[in-house]
Amino acid sequence: MDLRPAPLDLAAAEPHLPAPLRPIARRLDLRLARRDGMESDDVHYLSVGASALNVIRVALSLAGLPEPGRVLDFGSGAGRVTRWLRAAYPDAVLACCDLRPQDVAFCRDLLGVEAWASSADIEAIAFRGPHDLIWMGSVLTHLDEDGTRRLVDRAMAALNPGGLLVASTSGRAARAVQDHDGSYLEGDGWPSVKRGYDEGGYGYVDYPAGEGFAPGYGISLSSPAWLTRLATASPGRRLVMLAEGVWDGNGDVVALQVAPEFARDRDVPGPEAREAARLRDRVAGLEGSTSWRVTAPMRRIAAAIKGPDRG
Repeated sequence: MDLRPAPLDLAAAEPHLPAPLRPIARRLDLRLARRDGMESDDVHYLSVGASALNVIRVALSLAGLPEPGRVLDFGSGAGRVTRWLRAAYPDAVLACCDLRPQDVAFCRDLLGVEAWASSADIEAIAFRGPHDLIWMGSVLTHLDEDGTRRLVDRAMAALNPGGLLVASTSGRAARAVQDHDGSYLEGDGWPSVKRGYDEGGYGYVDYPAGEGFAPGYGISLSSPAWLTRLATASPGRRLVMLAEGVWDGNGDVVALQVAPEFARDRDVPGPEAREAARLRDRVAGLEGSTSWRVTAPMRRIAAAIKGPDRG
């Protein structure tokens, strides 16, 4: 493995980590890839991973799920979050994938996870499921509206029944950061992103030419309303969590669960169906009585349930 000479400095980072995660932090493998594309200072690097695990644990709790048995870190890089997942769920089958083959090879060698190179073609991506949990950090934030829809569909199809997709997005908090210091995007594309967000809830622009990124990879903003529509547009999905600015202080997080009971044909009934159900319940409560004060209303109720004679 091509390691950075010094391991991550947990002693410096630990006071900045959530107290419930500090025992888990002491089980972390602190070795770092020499060319980790997400490397910043050690405190921030470890805090971002801890923040991801924190929102994942909250989402699992809200969904009423036990510890996951099979987990995929989709877009893992060289293990910024993967190392936290390994420490938190040591008995789970843990997998990761990323566009950079050297990163997934590092995760495989360092953490003993299943690892494979992903694809820029959404339809060609291998998820190798089914999984109980998929974490997707800093992935949807770089896709256009159609790409986000298609990737979420693919991920949801790779989950077990009851499985959970937890993904980061960029919304109002990230917009404020970009407006303040321009740290996400250089060039003149930002007004277009904001216009798409304001008009339809989703804004996107490719990164500027010359920065080394392929077309179709850029920066996006998605509103809570847009994400809610995404969650509820397809049957069998439950919106477990939608929280703004909770990942690393500026990333939004959405959690979607495979939930067959939320299929469209089991939606809340309309007013006519609710009234018919109320009348049926009333009839059931009156059955067996011989009093005319009961039998006469029962005949009227039965007629109302049956409806007019159309013969």
